[in-house]
Amino acid sequence: MSELRTHLQRALDGAFALERELYTSDSTRSFVANDLAGGRQVVLRRVDAEGSTRSSIERFLREVKRLGRLQHRNIVPVSSAGEHAGVLYYTMPFIDAPTLRERMATGTPVSLSESMHVLRDVATAMVYAHAQGVVHGDLRPERVLVAGGTTMLTDLGIVPAMVGSRLMPRQSLGSPAYLAPEQVAGAVGDSRADLYAWGVMAYELVTGAHPFARHTTPQALRDAHRLHAPAPIGRGNPSLPAALARVVMRCLAKEPDKRPLSAADLLVALDNSARPQATPVGLMTTAELATDTRPSRKRGGWLAVALLCASIAAAGWFLLQRTR
Repeated sequence: MSELRTHLQRALDGAFALERELYTSDSTRSFVANDLAGGRQVVLRRVDAEGSTRSSIERFLREVKRLGRLQHRNIVPVSSAGEHAGVLYYTMPFIDAPTLRERMATGTPVSLSESMHVLRDVATAMVYAHAQGVVHGDLRPERVLVAGGTTMLTDLGIVPAMVGSRLMPRQSLGSPAYLAPEQVAGAVGDSRADLYAWGVMAYELVTGAHPFARHTTPQALRDAHRLHAPAPIGRGNPSLPAALARVVMRCLAKEPDKRPLSAADLLVALDNSARPQATPVGLMTTAELATDTRPSRKRGGWLAVALLCASIAAAGWFLLQRTR
């Protein structure tokens, strides 16, 4: 047993019994543990709070408690959070299911129908979370569990909570492979950054490769998100329906305003793309895929005004006829 794990077990003694380590990231260590009070298995993530102030830790715990109120079939909720003997942690129910990353690494191709199911479940979870004012902030295949017929998001809102409470510098926000261009430029990012990360993940799922696969270092990936166009999606999967390819490419727009208006808008577009299509993506140009077929806010506004004017004119004509 490692020295750190021994220290953690001592600190958590009486509350949790660590079983095995799952993985390590820059800011957390993750374990499967037994919740001794609740009598169930949980995933316990130890948060690196070294050098943090008491106010930062308390703010993080308050925010994680708020995240625990999120209850949705496609979200693994936060069960608890606390601090024992200087160890800051949060827990989630343990679900014995592979991550999307592990599913993609099996060597068995992910079918279009399975991809659509996964992507739709993730989008559905985002619709709910964004409506509660919560962004994921670290959406990537490692944060997605494929549990039979249900796909679930983990660690929803945790990274923004760490940044907001100053446990983590803004520069460390998210994984470089899934950062939106505005996050690379220094912004925290809003719900549209989640849509961008969804687009990267979707591209990877349907083509088998990252859109910026030839950029291999963290800095090269950051630069690619901000400056370079993704590799043509049709090159990775020429038989991909063009409507789905267009949805994915919209999410990968460099400018947030050119992405779907919301996760709900994305979900509608995704469902529409599932209808039978005559044109495979391999027969469409990059320019055609980049074309935004949404009515713009400006066009939508003029349309509303035109409809209002037409309604007023019709009502006036009707009243005039009655007075004759």
